This record gives sequence, structure tokens and C-alpha cells, in this order.
Amino acid sequence: MKSKNQVAIERRIFNHLSVPLFIDFRFISPWHHPKPTTIIKGKAYDVSKAGLCLETEIDMRDGSLEFMETGGEEKLKAIPYLVSSEKKMRLELHLPLGTRRFVVRGKAIWYELKSGDPISMLRMGVLFRHMPQEARDKWVEHLETQGRSTLDSND
Repeated sequence: MKSKNQVAIERRIFNHLSVPLFIDFRFISPWHHPKPTTIIKGKAYDVSKAGLCLETEIDMRDGSLEFMETGGEEKLKAIPYLVSSEKKMRLELHLPLGTRRFVVRGKAIWYELKSGDPISMLRMGVLFRHMPQEARDKWVEHLETQGRSTLDSND
């Protein structure tokens, strides 16, 4: 039981968005393939100035992990990218939805699989590695705007 004098400390690293940010991403192949990997669709609710928590659907049938929402007909196998030591990514941020697209480079620094029926989720913590200044300015503006609207809706 909490005493009246205890103060709750916020331990979240990420701010939570009430509306998800839709993100198209692809892995940068560590195997130096001539063509880039397939575009994968994801979304982020939890974001910070330094990165975000990216969610995407995974098909776990037949002992194989494949990304569900891809930009091609062929599903992309997930394991080769999850076990790679580099896990470099190219993310396309749409800020706000329907406006200009910004391309950012990042790296997945952690991931977790959430088994579900029929669809499982893959969550990845992505740290931004390279972000053009214009994209950084828009990203920070977006976070501040979202933060204010979340605070306003709680009042």
C-alpha cells in the first residue's frame, strides 16, 4: 500500500501517442545484396526524440516467422534480420499523416515477439542513427504537438 507521501515516478522512456504513427520500413541487408529488402508496414505508439517502438504483424505458421504487411507479393522472412548483429533499418516517417515523407536511418536495439492467435506481433525498439536536420525539426515538432494534445485531452 502506498503512503500519502509517496510520489509516483514516471519510468517510461517513450511518450505514448493516442493515434499511431504509420511507418514504412525496410532492413538494410548486412549481406550486401544488390537489391533492398521489401518494404514492411508498421506503426508506432511509443516514441521519443531519439527513437521509437515499432510494431508490425508476424505470421508464425509452420515454424517460420514472416512479416505480414509487406509491399510485395512475397513475404519476407524475419529471422535473418532479427539475428543479424547490425539490424540497420531505413524508416519512412509521414509527419503528420498524409504530408511529406522523411527518410531516417535507424537500428533495432531490442525486439520481442508477442504470440497471438491468429496474428502475432513483433515489437522493436529503434534508435535513430541518421536523421536529416529538417526531419529532426519536424519530428520534435510532431512530438511536442502530440504531447500537448494528449495533455489537453486529459484535463
